[in-house]
Amino acid sequence: MHGFCHIELSTLDLEKAQKFYSELFGWQIMPLPGMEYMIFNAGEGAIGGGIMKVDKIVQQDRVYSYVEVEDIEAILKKAESLGGKTIQAKQVLPDASWGATGVLETPCGYRLGLWAKA
Repeated sequence: MHGFCHIELSTLDLEKAQKFYSELFGWQIMPLPGMEYMIFNAGEGAIGGGIMKVDKIVQQDRVYSYVEVEDIEAILKKAESLGGKTIQAKQVLPDASWGATGVLETPCGYRLGLWAKA
């Protein structure tokens, strides 16, 4: 009962983040009136969360939120076409049954992990 229930992502530019995430993942993103904050719905059965405007992106020491995707390489390529960049190309985990990971950086500098089934 102590699972994650809400994830917050940081950005320097809310409109740029809204465009990036909605085009990359198809998330529904809605601004909250009177706040520099947006909420996102990642789809049925997925954890949603918020996107908050910050003055500076501070990378945690390898603390990433991971988004489950079908094709890591395709998402990394699409992220690059939207102004992001690949930080870690697809890497199959030591036991392939654990899946594979990748890491991208958004146009505003936030790093986000990707995970896919093997």
